[in-house]
Amino acid sequence: MSAPSYTEVVRILQRSLGEEEGLRVMEFFMQHLPFNVATKDQVDALHVRIEQVQSKLIREIEQARAELMREIEQVRAELMREIEQVRAELTREIAETKVTMIRWASLFWISQMAMLAGILFKLLS
Repeated sequence: MSAPSYTEVVRILQRSLGEEEGLRVMEFFMQHLPFNVATKDQVDALHVRIEQVQSKLIREIEQARAELMREIEQVRAELMREIEQVRAELTREIAETKVTMIRWASLFWISQMAMLAGILFKLLS
């Protein structure tokens, strides 16, 4: 099996670490090691460094995820409070509207009965 080319190594690192980190590792590799020559100790040190960077990235991602989850829960709680306030206001307004409609309907029917009584009184007298 032949040694992988520079492009293949870059692709492998980018798949493992992501595009930017893969290129950064290759740049580090190219700056600190002679071209196409790396000792086992240097490769092992590079693997250790890659694992350190990877674990640091994982920790930072987990912290960001936890922070986002807290913020999402805060927003969700605020939305639920606002929804409950709107629901309470709508319930109150609907109740007030029902009372107003019953008053107007009662006034309408009372005036209709009074008018009918007046007409009947006129007709019968």
